[in-house]
Amino acid sequence: MQSELLFQWYMGIDIDTARSLTPIAFLMETGKILIAKDILEDKKTENFLSDLMKYNDISYVENMYTIMTTAQINALIFEHLHLNDTFWECMKYLDAEREVPSHMKEMVFALQVVRSAVNIQEQLSEDSIKKALNLLDTNNINTDSFIRAVKRLQKKYLD
Repeated sequence: MQSELLFQWYMGIDIDTARSLTPIAFLMETGKILIAKDILEDKKTENFLSDLMKYNDISYVENMYTIMTTAQINALIFEHLHLNDTFWECMKYLDAEREVPSHMKEMVFALQVVRSAVNIQEQLSEDSIKKALNLLDTNNINTDSFIRAVKRLQKKYLD
């Protein structure tokens, strides 16, 4: 759903960026598999789920339990596999803990918007869409094509 949202949204903005980011959006939750494995092995599932509800910040809770976030794990995996540099660089900066280089800002921002709208806790909910739109508004980015893409996906998946 993340990759489809990104593709439909960015097709109207920049087709080359859409083609570059769609596979990244498709793979951007891969690290959650390793985090889930650790949490299950350590028998901390109930605590983890409780903390997700308490803090409502997925990356923060992941970091509490594994000292890394999904994006950080992805960056390491993607770099180790020698995937396209854009793959691991986007993941490296996705959590915005450090200054994003100018050549990566648009791509990382687009992934952050998509991740706000579609994540493990919410998929195109009223709140998650509002968060994504706030990101766009805060950065003075037109929301029309994003809203159109959201409506198409809501119709496809939620009706």
